[in-house]
Formats: sequence, structure tokens, C-alpha cells
Amino acid sequence: ARASSWLFKALETSQKRTQGAVDVQVLFNRDRGFRHPKVIQPNQHTSRMAPSMALNHRLIISTSNHRGTNSFVGGRIPLKPHRAYPLRCARETRLRVSASAAPPKRVAVVGGGPAGLTFALALSKLNNGAGAENIQVFEQYGSLKPTLGAGFNINGGAAILCKLGLDKELKEIGNPMQRVLARTVTGDPLFDVNIPKILPDSLKFNGDPVAYTVMRSDLQAVLESKLPEGMVRTSAQVIDVFETGMGVRLRLADGSTSDEFDLVVGCDGIRSLIRAAVTNSTAPVAAPVYSGIRILFAVAPLGTYPKADPGEVHQWFGDGAYALAYSGGKGERGRDMLALCVADGSKVAENEAWAEGSGREQCTAMLQAAAMPEELVDLVGASERIFDIGVHYHNTLPRWTNGSKLVLLGDSAHAMPPFMGQGANQAIQDAYCLAEKLGQVGGEYESMEEAIVAYEKVRQVPTAAIMQISRLNGWIETQGGIGATLRDLLFKVLGVLGIPAQIFLQNAVPRV
Repeated sequence: ARASSWLFKALETSQKRTQGAVDVQVLFNRDRGFRHPKVIQPNQHTSRMAPSMALNHRLIISTSNHRGTNSFVGGRIPLKPHRAYPLRCARETRLRVSASAAPPKRVAVVGGGPAGLTFALALSKLNNGAGAENIQVFEQYGSLKPTLGAGFNINGGAAILCKLGLDKELKEIGNPMQRVLARTVTGDPLFDVNIPKILPDSLKFNGDPVAYTVMRSDLQAVLESKLPEGMVRTSAQVIDVFETGMGVRLRLADGSTSDEFDLVVGCDGIRSLIRAAVTNSTAPVAAPVYSGIRILFAVAPLGTYPKADPGEVHQWFGDGAYALAYSGGKGERGRDMLALCVADGSKVAENEAWAEGSGREQCTAMLQAAAMPEELVDLVGASERIFDIGVHYHNTLPRWTNGSKLVLLGDSAHAMPPFMGQGANQAIQDAYCLAEKLGQVGGEYESMEEAIVAYEKVRQVPTAAIMQISRLNGWIETQGGIGATLRDLLFKVLGVLGIPAQIFLQNAVPRV
């Protein structure tokens, strides 16, 4: 009967120090009485103990991450004799109890971009907070950089954000997409897609279409405003991650060490530190390969580029080049933007940090070489900032987790070329899906690991498909010579058949 009080201590020790099935042994003998609970790994034999640890009786408690409650609570433990290890222990009692599964209570999010902020928001809102008591977002920069990147289209991601209660905010910062018009540089129409007309119910909220172009900085600001003060830690660059007996800790560039966390979510982009930790424990990943395509982004004041409707997106196709012109956001924070994609074999750096360049003259020369319309040249001339990006292909990862303590989402899991405009959309869907699955631990899923595997199963297939489609699309769009002629003919035929609209929907519809 006296063993019951020690049993509670032993179970508490095992739950704090371990995950999965282990043996916790309460050691005692007739001379020394009960000893303190001790965690014994499954492969550790009692014969390895010092002679002073010789036992008259051993009580073994095995715990595992299965649903249910501890069957011994409130009761006494009958000690039945067993003849295991007769040289070291005269009696042995084995009990297996089931530790209650629960969502992670302490979660670190590495990366304060749209993916990381969306995950933090989703985890705090879904399933009554999903059981998380401490969520911290670690952002390496001193602030959520207001001019980092440019603008992008958001559709499936917008539908997810509306589920999280951001429909009003999206209307305030988003420029509704109305039309995608594709032409050759000579003005010959290739296809024309009416966006609101083709959107299904899954891309509507309260009957309104949810397809926008937004500025990245505006979206970040909205997401951060919905998080509790202090949840986002800026100037907190993570340089290492290591497991402890009871969780995971982060080491920061300033030399400090974080609190202990049950789960670390890597949202830290294409040069992800967390991905390196995951792949080191699973399988090596091949280095990214330069695609042969270079993109120059120009960001100019709103109204610089003329078009019939601010919601129009214009595509221009030339010899070895493709240009995309659109307006991101609206009002004072809105900007006109150009993405010029050209075939370039010079192995341009990936520029994952989106460092501003001084390529205005070079971008202008490339536009003129491809005989692009003069209004695009004017946009570049009025631009406030230029970004020079070398597109690299990243292989898909076989696993997005090392088990149950590290998990990836967004670019850290599936960095995709930008030719389908789905990078941010898919990252936001990852964030929502992972948060939802974690909130179902103890119900739909028996453990955190099982929930993470379910997240992988839902999200790996659609993201891998978009990655491959985007690669193909980029190759076709930047064809030169006879390839450009065949590309234009192909796009015109596909436009007549309505295929561009179908491809848009295939990638835009959320899959969570």
C-alpha cells in the first residue's frame, strides 16, 4: 500500500522527462526502504546498477502516449511476486498505464512571416486555444520588416484567414482580383479570365469572393495586431535548436537560451534552420538547383501603371521573357508592381532575404530587349525599390517532422517557384491545418506525433503537385525563339478551352 504515494511521483517523473513508452521503476529493499523514482530506459538492464542498488522488490510503471486516464489513480497497488532477474531482484511488479494525451502547451514558432503569424493566430483561436498556454514567435529582424518583398495574390489563403475572423481586415488591405489578361508583346490576346465569375463557394466568404492582391507588409501588420502583446519576439535570431529531457530549447544569436517548449514549428523560410535539424535526423536533402530563370521585381507608387480596373492583372509574353503587372493592396499603402521573368543562365543568387538591389537600368534594358510595352518601362523608372531573385528549385522533403518535437510549414517545408503565385497561400493553409490537427490531440488523434503525421498527409500531396506545376509553368513562360512562338500558340488554344481558369482554381481552392 505504501507504494501508491511513490507511484504518483514515478508517473510524474516519467511524464516530465520522456515521451513514448518507457519504464519508470520505483526501487526499494527491506533494509533501506523505498528509493526515489528512477527512469529506466527500455534497454537498460538492472544488472548494470551498482551493487548498492540490489533490490528485494521492483515496481515498474510503463507509460505511453495513448488516450485514456491513469487506471491506478485513487487505488492501491497490489504487489505480486515475479521471478524476473532472480539474481538481482526477488520480486517484481509491472504495471502499464496510459498517459492522457493532450495538445502541446508550450509552442515556439521560428519565423515572423505570414506563415508563422498565421500559425500562432490559428493555434490560439482554434479549439478554444488548442490547449496552448505559451506561444512565442521568434523573429530575427528588429521589426516585422515593412518593405520586405512586394505584393502577392491571396485566394486559398484568404479563405483560411476569413475562417480565422479576418474577413473585414482583408477587405481593408486587399485589392480584389477581377481579371487576368494575357497578351503577347504585340498586343495579341492569349487568354482572359474573369476571376469573380469562376470562384466556387470555397473561395467565397458570406457570398463575397475572397481573391485579393495584398502587400506583404500589410498582411503581416494585420496578423500581428491579432496576437497578444509580447507573443512576437523581435531581434530574436535562432541559431540552434536542441532537445532536452523534457522538451526543446532554442539558442539565440545574443547568446541566450529560450524557455523549454513541447513543440518547435519552423516557419523560417528557404534557409530554414529548423529544416536542417529535421533533415539531419531523417534523410539528407539535395541542395537547391538554379532553374535558369531570373526575376526582377519593381515596386512603384500606386497609379504608375495604367489599366482599366485596379483589380486587373496583366501578363505580357515576349522572346525569352514574361512580365506580370498588377496592383498590390490599395489606398496609401497600395503599390503597382512588376515581375519580369527572363531566361538567364548566369546562376543568379536566390536572395532569400529579399535584399534591395540597384538593377533599375538592367531591368529597363531587359524589358526593352524583350520588346515589352513602354508602360512597363515607365513603371520601372518610377519604382521605389528593385529586387533581383534567382529562382532555385528545391526538392520535396520525405518528412516535415523529426517525430513529435520539430515540424515544418511553408517555405521551410516546400519552397516553391513563384510561377503559380501560391507560396503564401499554401503556407497559410499549412498553418491552419497544423493548428487544427494539434488541437485534436486527445480526441481525433492519440498523440501529438499522430496529429503531425495527419497534417503531413493532408498537405504534402497538394504542395508537391503545385511545386512541379510551377516548375513547368516557369519553363514554358520564359521560352525563346521558336519555343516562344509555340508557347503563344499553346496559351491561345488553352484560353479558348478555358484551361487557364481551371488551373487557377486547381491551385487556389484550399485543401486543409
